[in-house]
Amino acid sequence: MKRLLTMMLILALCLPMIACSTENGGNNQPPEQEEPEVPEIQYTFAVETTSDKVSDDEGRLLASYNYETLRMEPAEGAEEQVVSMAETFNQKQEELLETVVVNGEDLDEWAAFDEQVLAGETHYTDELTVRYEEKGSVISVCYEQYTYSGSAYPTVTSFSYTFDLERGDYINPIEIADDPDTFRATVTDLILDQIMGMGQEIHDSLFEGYEATVEGWNDYYVSFGDDICVIFSACSLGPHALGAMEFHIDYSEVNLGEGGEAKLGLG
Repeated sequence: MKRLLTMMLILALCLPMIACSTENGGNNQPPEQEEPEVPEIQYTFAVETTSDKVSDDEGRLLASYNYETLRMEPAEGAEEQVVSMAETFNQKQEELLETVVVNGEDLDEWAAFDEQVLAGETHYTDELTVRYEEKGSVISVCYEQYTYSGSAYPTVTSFSYTFDLERGDYINPIEIADDPDTFRATVTDLILDQIMGMGQEIHDSLFEGYEATVEGWNDYYVSFGDDICVIFSACSLGPHALGAMEFHIDYSEVNLGEGGEAKLGLG
């Protein structure tokens, strides 16, 4: 009888250990840890504003500036390559901001000698506005800069940057196409055709040799959205009175190649 009770006690003590061993799959390995979730949205864009104004000792406003710049903000838990891509994207925008702020901070030095400013009739200003378009894996960062510094009329300049999400870097707009040189030549011809269709009066008012400027369209404002938009700021192709010249080209008019069409999400 004592022997039976002793065996039952030993069995009772061993059962929890057997159950525990079964739950762990028969070994002492810890349960696998779940990998951290990757956010569905890897990044967002935000517009940052930098501004200031300067008045003289008598309280007259001499100059002001207001600059918008675009930033790419990786989401919490974003993949390492997205974080690196955001750093590359933001570096270019920070360099732009540094450049324009230097110009903005010098405005009051010139304004202090302008009689109209001293009379309280006007003040010098520099403004930068930004918008962006996302087409496939291509981001077009589009800027317009408005500057008044005492001249007869303000200066309005349009320019842009093209960012390739697949490459994680800025590219020249013609690099969208599989054959960049052919793409550049085709767009050049299409722009020249549009200019010829504007009438003889406009054509005659353009600067001599404007064709060479058109050929370098990819160094001006270029955006990829519903179509290809190219803008030459005032005084690029003709006198200031002619204003900015804007051209729109349908994707069906150019041969981007399979890779280019895939990059823009066409087809």
